[in-house]
Amino acid sequence: MFYPDFIKFWKIIYLKPRELLGYYFFKKGLIGPKVSEADRRAIGRVLKKKIDAIQSNKKTFMGYSLLLYSKIILLPMILIEARTIRVGSTNLIRIIELARLLSSFNNTTSEEFKSYFTFTRFSDGIDRYACDYCSLVIGFLELICHKTLDAAQKKDFNVNLLMMPTSMKMFGNKFNTLIRKTLPGFLKIENQGSASLIQMKPYEDALKNNNLSNSDKQVFTDFVHELIKIKNIVETVESRYCPFKHLKEINFDKPYYFFNADNIEELKQAQNILSKKGVIKCDECVETLNDSSIFKDRPQSIFNNFIIYLEDIALGKAK
Repeated sequence: MFYPDFIKFWKIIYLKPRELLGYYFFKKGLIGPKVSEADRRAIGRVLKKKIDAIQSNKKTFMGYSLLLYSKIILLPMILIEARTIRVGSTNLIRIIELARLLSSFNNTTSEEFKSYFTFTRFSDGIDRYACDYCSLVIGFLELICHKTLDAAQKKDFNVNLLMMPTSMKMFGNKFNTLIRKTLPGFLKIENQGSASLIQMKPYEDALKNNNLSNSDKQVFTDFVHELIKIKNIVETVESRYCPFKHLKEINFDKPYYFFNADNIEELKQAQNILSKKGVIKCDECVETLNDSSIFKDRPQSIFNNFIIYLEDIALGKAK
């Protein structure tokens, strides 16, 4: 059956009560790190809308795909990963900190910012907010990578701008440990927890025409390595859980964006690959969708107000 009853019970008995309690305690300031009142309001709106999305009767492809990793012994490993990346207050604070990091470059336009994000893959429910969440995280990491490369090509480049938020470093280290020590043997994923030489080369080439001191070059290299490591981790997750094409053109693409989330047959094909391989790769996929796919109307994302808040921070309109 495409939509097992187990998912319905899981949402009613566990997921919704947990999210309700989390929302209440965060709103009252009883859990989570200390944040500004503006941050708390922005995050609270997302958590409230997430609860509404959980109540949707939309079929949950993501939840079913988790079950398709076959053996029951794998579920604890999957749940550890899911808890690490879930849409919660801690990870939403990390996204806000990425927006503040982006603001330090001082040259991002509204049009450019919007070209890295789109909430279009799924129409409703848990899958909708999970994929929108991926778009947020990867969009920020891609944009910061591009801004960093552009900045390095300028002779007046100030490396003091490059301060990776501590919370992002903690996420990278925690997840990297998870990938290296726990998940590979269970979930058949490749180790993408570090920056490769190929990924680092454009940044190193950009420094050749720069007059930075050796110590400043080291600061730059360390920052880029950490940035790419985190981006690789997020892409590893996305390539297994959400291998669907955006319906709206954005400023980057990934080799695992193949399937149409609205097409039941393509959902089943993606499930079959995930259950057997644990990851989507281009040489294992069906023929790609027509590149001229027209953007489809969607109900508002739970992140609609949040992305406006993030844009204001990234463009220096808010702190």
